Amino acid sequence: MRRLFTALQSAIYKLPVASFRSNMAVWTIALLGCMSVSCSDNDTPKASEEPKVTLPKRRMFILNEGSFETNNAGITFYAPSNDANIIGDIYKAQNTAALGQYGQWMVAHRGYIYIAVNGSNYLSMLDNDCVEQRQLSFGSYPELQGGVRDVVAYNDCLYADFYGGMVVKINAKTLEIERMQSGVGNNLEKMTVANGKLYVTNAYKIDDKGTYVYLDEVVVLDANTLEKLNTIKVDMNPNFVLTAGGKVVLVSYGDYYTVGYSLQLIDPQNDTATRLDVQANKCCMWGDKLFFSLSTYNYESNNYTTTFGMYDLQTGSVSKDNILLNAPATLCRESVCMMDVDADTGDLYIGTTDYFSNGDVYRFDSDGRFKEQFETGSVNPKVAVFIDK
Repeated sequence: MRRLFTALQSAIYKLPVASFRSNMAVWTIALLGCMSVSCSDNDTPKASEEPKVTLPKRRMFILNEGSFETNNAGITFYAPSNDANIIGDIYKAQNTAALGQYGQWMVAHRGYIYIAVNGSNYLSMLDNDCVEQRQLSFGSYPELQGGVRDVVAYNDCLYADFYGGMVVKINAKTLEIERMQSGVGNNLEKMTVANGKLYVTNAYKIDDKGTYVYLDEVVVLDANTLEKLNTIKVDMNPNFVLTAGGKVVLVSYGDYYTVGYSLQLIDPQNDTATRLDVQANKCCMWGDKLFFSLSTYNYESNNYTTTFGMYDLQTGSVSKDNILLNAPATLCRESVCMMDVDADTGDLYIGTTDYFSNGDVYRFDSDGRFKEQFETGSVNPKVAVFIDK
């Protein structure tokens, strides 16, 4: 019975998160244009606080998305040098408060950590001890009620995008909104910056019958002005992008049923997309190596099958054998929800989920040898950042 329920929730989680939210909010913000903005009450800094927990020099923070409508997003602390114990929710330990609902993305930039919390619809600025410094709530902006989906950093700015087609440029030090751009797309997912341009995935829209219509475009904006520069045709339902090796790496999710996942490269010099002969739904970069995974669900057997591979951006070669050595058998039967590399060591961290229990993370060294497995302390590990204070 539990496996059947897991299968049903898994299928739901594969749908856009907007299916969990009010469609009315999506339609409302889609009709609104750019408006003049001012700082919200939460744009002011908090009183300076000393960390309640002392952390070692090398730190890994894992953002856990949490589960549906349980307000249980959090941040796991893990010590890559194994010189401190795992803390299941370091955010709560340092700030004596819960992070909120749906931890969507996290990025480290110039001595701070920034977190987009989707359901609670705000942006948090933390120091490297995970003590919150500022918070920007989007709740007072009618045009931003679709919920923040992503945050990326570039120079002195942050960029956030939203369901409803809005992109916002934010001062990274003050969290003041500097510019808004409406009409970028419909329901926006991940972004990345390359060659002074912001690449935004426009994943889907909902038609007047309430049907999900998956789109096939990445919108290119000027990172300074947010002016629309280009629209790139890509595979259906573009969802994840990252910049590596001078290229934009794009994962499209298909329609979750008949059209599968695909991996593409976008050249930021001419904004053309090339499909690779690879299926992937999670990936990360280390140097010129793109590590990827593909988790597929079999509704008849109620099981996941997960495979791993590596794509070399320089040679164009794909390897699927001996990528991971001595991996626990459970890893290939679980749904991968996070892949990140510690750039200092090349260690690969793979997070898995069953959408109910605390997530597991599997750690491999730079040669693909299994090192250890640990539990995050919360549900759905999403993304990790590494800090050397």
